[in-house]
Amino acid sequence: MPIQGRIGKKFTELTGLYAVATQMSLLCWHPFPTIGNFPDIDLIAYNLETNKRVALQIKSGYGAWGIGTANRVDSEWVVSGIKKADAYVFVDTRKEQLSEILFYVVPTESLIKIVKKHASLKFANKGTDKPQPYWINSVAESHRDEWKEVKEFKDRWDLLS
Repeated sequence: MPIQGRIGKKFTELTGLYAVATQMSLLCWHPFPTIGNFPDIDLIAYNLETNKRVALQIKSGYGAWGIGTANRVDSEWVVSGIKKADAYVFVDTRKEQLSEILFYVVPTESLIKIVKKHASLKFANKGTDKPQPYWINSVAESHRDEWKEVKEFKDRWDLLS
């Protein structure tokens, strides 16, 4: 049973961070959580086999993850706030066992393309020009097409190498 409120949110974030670090360790990466020391990066990792380094933005949640703010620019919606990381890892922590946690490893360039494609569609019918929070959501029917693209990145740790 997830803990509610601000403390619950922090535990969810930490669960995702350490689950990603654990998974990366199993794949011969040496992960270094930044624990708030870098605003755009949650984890830096070094691959012991390939000598590659990656910077990751970790998003943990129960099937929905906030990634930025959508703003109307001329006739289209543009999402700002996507971080400068090499990739985003969306961690679905709806399950209580580590073995059941789901990971979606999305290179930032791919995420930007997905968001750009779907942002105007999402907000066209909102009837407002005000900035809107932008969420990736695996549950809501209104996010179905976008989620189809994101879920293609399930367990795609190979994209980091």
